[in-house]
Amino acid sequence: MPDLSELMKDLTPESTPEVDWDAPEAGSTPPAIGVGTYLFAFHLPKDKKDWFDKQMVNVAEKGQPENKRAFLKVNYEPQAIGDKDGTLFSRPEDGSELPILKFQNASFFKTEKMLISFAGELMRALGLRLTGRFDPPAIEEAFSTVDGRVNFYGEVKWEAYFKSDGTRFSTSPNKKKNDLPWPKDQEGKFTLTVENPTTGQKAFGRAIITRVKAVSNGQ
Repeated sequence: MPDLSELMKDLTPESTPEVDWDAPEAGSTPPAIGVGTYLFAFHLPKDKKDWFDKQMVNVAEKGQPENKRAFLKVNYEPQAIGDKDGTLFSRPEDGSELPILKFQNASFFKTEKMLISFAGELMRALGLRLTGRFDPPAIEEAFSTVDGRVNFYGEVKWEAYFKSDGTRFSTSPNKKKNDLPWPKDQEGKFTLTVENPTTGQKAFGRAIITRVKAVSNGQ
């Protein structure tokens, strides 16, 4: 094996590019799809035990002692199969699958001011309108009937959260939660990563479905 002095003969400044010490951690990946509206195929997680979870919410009035209540939450893994107009994507030439958004969820929590919960909105977008029992077993049965069989439209945003100090970036920032707006490049496009203004750490965003609606043209 040659020593470093011998290797130096073939090395150029490009051989040792500068290191971005605040780059996203190894193993982290950019969002599977960009910000926008897509046609999705609805899928539940492969393992049935991962279909549902609970969301704990403090429902106490302001100034009152904490009163946490559990709300059912459905987990799903939709696959982006088309654009906002319903035009189907071509399958990748390399044989890989179309993008799948992992770790999506919809909760049945709603406040008095909310007309419908996000989980209720998702059910409606999937054509699920329960007129009889409305309990966890009935909800589970309903979702199982559309797993891999029904498409819907979903609006996607990017979000990045820094656990070190609670800083959150979003392409649809919520001012009440002190979200920071996602930066854009010179062409007006969202940058691939965001930088924590306090620590300098960088991170990719996570694609999150924020709004859903039904497909009305039979797709």
